[in-house]
Amino acid sequence: VGCEAYSSGGTVGHNPVAPVAKYRDTRVRFYCEGAMRSRMRHELDVDSTTPFRRQRFGSAIPEPLSPPPSLWLSNAFGDHMVLQRDGPYSIFGWSSNLVNAAVAVEVSDQHGRVSFGSGTVQASGRWQVSPSPAVGAGGPFSVSVSAEGVTFAHLSDVHFGDVFLCAGQSNMQFPATGDLTYNCSEATQLPLVRLFQVQRTSERRVPQDVEPGVAQYGGAWAVSSEEAVCGEMETHTWHYFSAVCFFFGAEVQRALGDVPVGLVEADWGGTAVQVWQSPAAVAACNTPPVHPSPWAPTDYSALWHTMVAPLAELALSGIVWYQGESNARQAQAYRCMFPALVRDWQGRFPHAASQTPLPFIYVELAGTTHMGEGFADLRLAQLAALALPGVARATAVDLADPASPYSAIHPRWKLDIGRRAALQYLHLTRQLPSGTVFEGPSLHTVTSISGDLPPLPSDGQVVLRLSGEGSGELSLRGTRGCTSCCAGGKSSDQGTAGLFVVRLADGEHTAYLESISGWSVVVSFSIGITVYDVEELLYAHTNQPECLLYNAEGFPMSPFAVAMPQLASAPSSLKQGTQLHSHSRLEEIMLYDVFGQLMSNVAASNPYGDNPAGQGPDQAVDGSGETKWVDRNHGPLVLQPAEATLLSAYSWVTADDCPSRDPVSWYLEASRDGGATFWQLDHRRDVPVTETRKWTAGVYFI
Repeated sequence: VGCEAYSSGGTVGHNPVAPVAKYRDTRVRFYCEGAMRSRMRHELDVDSTTPFRRQRFGSAIPEPLSPPPSLWLSNAFGDHMVLQRDGPYSIFGWSSNLVNAAVAVEVSDQHGRVSFGSGTVQASGRWQVSPSPAVGAGGPFSVSVSAEGVTFAHLSDVHFGDVFLCAGQSNMQFPATGDLTYNCSEATQLPLVRLFQVQRTSERRVPQDVEPGVAQYGGAWAVSSEEAVCGEMETHTWHYFSAVCFFFGAEVQRALGDVPVGLVEADWGGTAVQVWQSPAAVAACNTPPVHPSPWAPTDYSALWHTMVAPLAELALSGIVWYQGESNARQAQAYRCMFPALVRDWQGRFPHAASQTPLPFIYVELAGTTHMGEGFADLRLAQLAALALPGVARATAVDLADPASPYSAIHPRWKLDIGRRAALQYLHLTRQLPSGTVFEGPSLHTVTSISGDLPPLPSDGQVVLRLSGEGSGELSLRGTRGCTSCCAGGKSSDQGTAGLFVVRLADGEHTAYLESISGWSVVVSFSIGITVYDVEELLYAHTNQPECLLYNAEGFPMSPFAVAMPQLASAPSSLKQGTQLHSHSRLEEIMLYDVFGQLMSNVAASNPYGDNPAGQGPDQAVDGSGETKWVDRNHGPLVLQPAEATLLSAYSWVTADDCPSRDPVSWYLEASRDGGATFWQLDHRRDVPVTETRKWTAGVYFI
């Protein structure tokens, strides 16, 4: 009946007469509507010499006089695909001339129908159906879409399982063929892993549909195989499937056994976070412009529009993100831009109620010296998202690859990164076997070497007490790609000289690792520097650390920067929030200076609080045992000392009427800028409480 042709530039038309040069060296897709009203797709490559209309057809395509009714699925759907199990899911698409028509979607297995739903074609031509009930893991199933008694689409070999979106820039795009250790023939052993690649297109508006990628396996979705994952071309090709995404999905599928895994790859090398943000996320921050790039789009939201938004109704189990290199010189802005993207994406995609918020796993930037300064600061900026619920980090700082033929910014250790990301996802969703170590140690507390409060003026060392996953004693090891590494592991060794840095009012100074005992580390300062001088302690704050602290299972401790206000300049305000039963309530909270004296003249406020009459925040610092503070909104209690004062400890007294509302978990945070930004001083969880009313909590030293 007729055909329409599309290129990366959009619709070419029924009878294209545009100059051929505009569409040379591209891929053209023909949609042909036949007598059976089925929509067949043919693709061909347009070279630089042959006119488009004569490569497939002998003459120009005639304009159809009267197109028959037409309805089709989004390109995100196809044979061999995976739909999200155990929760809501949607099937969607478009119609050219069936506005207000009823659309029915039926999911069936060999025994008959298992899920069904119906919807209506909207005035825009778009339709969406959410079949029910939810379907558990398994397959194969068939999916049929019909309207007005005609079946317009039929999908086969469809499975229900866990679906993941993998997004980012070139290190996510990096193909499995480039990994140093992977044997591509193993991909054939994972038939329950299914792959979909989003074509890299950029527009300033949301197009009607997402475009499938040009990977050589053909078609929209593919079953994992050596050809689908790695292809048959040389190792320098970047047309095949993402290494990190595939290795992540393979590890998850192996761990979950019979659960199919669907992987959707959407990435573009050299892109900044701004092009992946929705307009709403861009507006949430003081977002700087993207630096000009010859190989990547730079308009705000450009790839959100074309590569993410058209998929936003696709139900997911999680998101894997590997990006940040192109924002290395915008680390301060990234502290807002990245969390804004995370929150936005978590809220856009449907997901099972048991996985709320949607799991978001990001990959820490690997060590490299390729792009100069900025990677160390960007890693710290990534931590701003780690504080959000549902977010986990896959460590990669120790996986440098200076000899990579793809440049040192593209390390070839993608199998390790994919596995680490999978472990984080399985832990986050409580599907990791008990006792499995999934990450390295983390900082728990920093204290002065003397153990005194206040510290002695002569103290020039601190003790870092670590916690987290792992067994045995910590060790100092060289990272991959190191040169001087950690020979001997002493403070005088070249490899450890930059492992710790202290930041003072006059700049940064080297600190030294003196000793390791179990999970405690002693760090000393340069001569003349005492704990009273230190404002911030930084660990592994270099673009490519030479050595790191590891647990016995081989996971490193990731870089951190910790402010030490109890040892240095005083915070100007404190914020204490409680996690209680239904209301937050305290009779009193007390702050102590470094001499152990109770601080007086402390003002209290309760932003966003809902306080009953006579039970406002001032009641928590009035020194009276007959009053109390109550907040029905669980807002933070903000404490403002009369002047900057060193803080060493705090305590509180319960109210007298409801044991179930006593604080059992809370955070204590501090600010130096009047409350604009806070950092964590202390975090307590599952603290035992007594049934005795007006109980005074123990003194918590910071």
